[in-house]
Amino acid sequence: ERVDLGSNGTLIDESLAEELKAAGVKMVQISLEGPSPEINDFIRGRGSFQKAIMGLRWLKDCGVDTGIMVTVSKFNFAFIGEMIELAFREGVKLVTFNRLLPLGRAKKKALRCLDPSEIKQMISLVHFFDKKYQGLDVSSDDPLLYVPLEGRRFTVNAFGGCGAGVGSLAICHDGTVFPCRRLPIKVGDIKNSSLANIINSSRLDCFFDRETHLKGKCAPCDYRQICGGCRAAAYAFTGDHLGSDPQCWM
Repeated sequence: ERVDLGSNGTLIDESLAEELKAAGVKMVQISLEGPSPEINDFIRGRGSFQKAIMGLRWLKDCGVDTGIMVTVSKFNFAFIGEMIELAFREGVKLVTFNRLLPLGRAKKKALRCLDPSEIKQMISLVHFFDKKYQGLDVSSDDPLLYVPLEGRRFTVNAFGGCGAGVGSLAICHDGTVFPCRRLPIKVGDIKNSSLANIINSSRLDCFFDRETHLKGKCAPCDYRQICGGCRAAAYAFTGDHLGSDPQCWM
């Protein structure tokens, strides 16, 4: 068992880093959207880049593993390579790239979501840089990571990809349980039911049984069992969490 945290890093100082270490936290993953204040702070606010970098360094000094999480839009797509170089210089263990979805403030801010060809490029870069940098795990939570690119093979009987309601759940501050932190469909409430009962409830069947429930171009896709499309993307763009992933290049 282990505890990892996600943070914007802006409040992490030496004292808090030591507290996290003492509490047994193994890794803190900090969100950054660019390799410089000019890029990052446009999205996350003035001064956030330097505070996040200092948070990473305090954690590293206290012996807590660190990671960087990047939400990729058209605004920062060109800086993927520079973000990996930054992560390597700072000695982090993991850098994760996930696509922007039109949710929350992203609906209003001057950012644009990636098109399918850019998603494919992002996934290709993740594979490339993961091989290039030793000691740095370059990855993505995107289910399209599992779609074979040129020269890659897959196992027909494998099951993976989108973890919504399958490999993970999100619990809100009020106890509401969602299949994914980016998929606002209530599947339970831990104030009224045990987590085990929620996990075993029929409300999650649609996420497990892709053969029966997926719609659109995801339904007949050869990769539905190893990918399944991003259910949060389907919901954000179409309003149907079982529909096609509109950012897929297949």
